[in-house]
Amino acid sequence: MNKNLFAIVCIILAGLLYPTFVLPLWGEINKLQDQKAQIVKGQKDVDNFIKRYDELKTVADTFPEEDIDRLSQILPKSVNVIGTIVDIENIIRENGFVLKGSVGVDDKKEAKGSNQESDTASQATYDTTTFTLNVVGLYSSLEPLLENFAKSLTLFDITSLSFSTSDTSVYDFNISLRTYSLHKK
Repeated sequence: MNKNLFAIVCIILAGLLYPTFVLPLWGEINKLQDQKAQIVKGQKDVDNFIKRYDELKTVADTFPEEDIDRLSQILPKSVNVIGTIVDIENIIRENGFVLKGSVGVDDKKEAKGSNQESDTASQATYDTTTFTLNVVGLYSSLEPLLENFAKSLTLFDITSLSFSTSDTSVYDFNISLRTYSLHKK
């Protein structure tokens, strides 16, 4: 009887220990396995990214230096503010708008677009110059005006456009244009 009692006590203890110790540990093990699966997936993603980066870097290294120099000329080294204002005024006049006041210029010297790469080609940064203007004209002429800004040799981003109406068919438009200049470190 003593032998059987000891075996029964051991089975009862095992039955009590299972829900109190083993089940919580089993839940932790499942969580750790899920985390491991996520880390392995992340490592595979990083490996794929590095492989793709190396492929693109190899392709980029095959570009002739003269092509890279031509591409870097798309953005000027500095913005010719006076020339750009004259170009803006000509585009405005060609589309039947009248400039109200003068063109405002905000020349920011902020390094933007920089990468953390060690290559000097990818260390290129750019500065922005914002031109604000208030023009008066017909609403139907607005689309051709914006198209002419897009077709300009100067790279413009239209950052804001607002308008107000009056009793006549003439509208007041407030337009902000941003252009860029390239600076190499």
